[in-house]
Amino acid sequence: MEWNRSHRYWSSGDWNGQIFSLIPEMKWNYVYKYSYVSNENESYFTYSLNNSSYLSRYMIGIHGQLQQLLWMEGPWRWLPFWSEPKDQAGVYGLCGVFGVFHVSSSYCECLKGFKPLVQNDWSSGCVRKSPLQCQNMSSVGKEDGFLKMSNLTLPANSKTYQKVSAGRCRLDCIENCSCMAYAYNNNNGCSLWEGDLINLQQSGTADGRAAAEIYIRLAASEPELQIGNSSTQTAMVLYI
Repeated sequence: MEWNRSHRYWSSGDWNGQIFSLIPEMKWNYVYKYSYVSNENESYFTYSLNNSSYLSRYMIGIHGQLQQLLWMEGPWRWLPFWSEPKDQAGVYGLCGVFGVFHVSSSYCECLKGFKPLVQNDWSSGCVRKSPLQCQNMSSVGKEDGFLKMSNLTLPANSKTYQKVSAGRCRLDCIENCSCMAYAYNNNNGCSLWEGDLINLQQSGTADGRAAAEIYIRLAASEPELQIGNSSTQTAMVLYI
């Protein structure tokens, strides 16, 4: 399995004595021999090639996928034997914090109101263009607002409250300086997110999460709150 710090974003499945259940390519055992040992003292996995004329290697690619490759003499290059997660969109945190992965066109973009922390390095994520005013709520007309964004998957690790209204959901977020976003619908109730938002995707998902509307906290000075940006986004300024 693969981990992003403490978050497990892909699992190989259980060992059934021959293969790991979520890697069906391992059934092609005319190429490899596998061995897995796990007991109270040790746990390890090994593999070898049935044909010593083959060259093989494991690697984690620049997009975060674990890959097993074979060297092919005909085209004289490494060819992928299998990779996990199979879909690039399944890589946890591919675009970093406050970044959005566009599934249909396979590229990263910062949320509106954010910019890349490091150019050409999405693992570093995005930072705000304008600082929040949450710690200075006495400044009239400078309270934080929310930008409504549609067709986004909802991040994991939310705090969910079933029996509250949409208005109470909004107020619970804006009154908490740690709350960075909220979402509300009649079926799932109120969801609040504290801290960095990660693993956002637009127009499709790799792990079954449905696309939805989410309200992102921005400083009132941020022009995105005033003008919006597209048919899939609506500017919405909320004040206390």
